[in-house]
Amino acid sequence: DWKDWEDNSARREIQGKIDGILEEKTVAKAYLYG
Repeated sequence: DWKDWEDNSARREIQGKIDGILEEKTVAKAYLYG
């Protein structure tokens, strides 16, 4: 179903953004305290 595909795509995009933010924070911490 097209609607489901659209929802999954949006969810993946949001999850990717969250993962990116968490990764940036982790890298920043490693840089500051490493």
